[in-house]
Amino acid sequence: MSQGLLVRCVAEKANLRGVAVEGTAVVEAARKAQDTWPTATAAFGRILMGALLLTAFLEDDTPHRVSLQVVCQGPIQEIFAEADAYGAVRGYVANPHVHLDPVEGKLDVRGAVGDGTLHVVKDLGVGEPYHSSISLVSGGLALDLAYYLVRSEQVPSAMALGVLVNPYGKVDSAGGLLAHTVGDVADRDLACMEEFFNSLGSISHLMKEKGARGVLEEMLAPWGAQAWVERPVEWRCRCSRERAQGTLIALGREDLERLLEKESTQVECRFCGAVYEFSREDIRGLLKELSKRGKGE
Repeated sequence: MSQGLLVRCVAEKANLRGVAVEGTAVVEAARKAQDTWPTATAAFGRILMGALLLTAFLEDDTPHRVSLQVVCQGPIQEIFAEADAYGAVRGYVANPHVHLDPVEGKLDVRGAVGDGTLHVVKDLGVGEPYHSSISLVSGGLALDLAYYLVRSEQVPSAMALGVLVNPYGKVDSAGGLLAHTVGDVADRDLACMEEFFNSLGSISHLMKEKGARGVLEEMLAPWGAQAWVERPVEWRCRCSRERAQGTLIALGREDLERLLEKESTQVECRFCGAVYEFSREDIRGLLKELSKRGKGE
């Protein structure tokens, strides 16, 4: 199973909300799908966990989605993640084969990412999706996402993201933690939360030890937490043969006719690696479909 758990709650006394995700199996499934090397796994896992944390701002059990795209100057080049309010997440890495020397015993995510831009798209299923972009402020991704929430959403926030990769390249632990305001917050409460994040250490180790709920209980211990909500999350791709057909049709008549020169045509999903094969006869059928659309049938 490639499932994890997202938990959220509020500390009503302090007007603070906490969200935590334990996603070890999710990131391991993503690693296998994208064939990532350790440093790329850490960066990819962080952005997947970040996308899942941001779904806490979406309405539960709806088709609403949030996507994160990091376009960067580091060797990883680009990372993309898309998560929905049902708890499904998928993504890809432009250059999955990145592994840098560790820095102070930790995988060098900042070195893999470098300078760049974070693009955020929220699709609420009504009207045009909401787009926002910021320049990366750290390259470690957690601080970058927190900065996005402050600047673009006007939500004071703190975030921690982490992925622990074992010597064999597999994911031992992965998770994320988000705290944000839901109203006016006293300075002393903000200082307490800031102190917690400053002394947090490795979120991946803490998540492995305590789980998502345990981490939230520790974070909000000074105030107590209420309104607990838990939701499974998983690595899940939405690709299908029908979507692959749509991709081919979008090529247009001229390119489809060129494909008739081949025995068969393969369309590979960039997210999960699934391959959909189309014969010459299939391509002829798509050309007929194009003709029908052109005639308005």
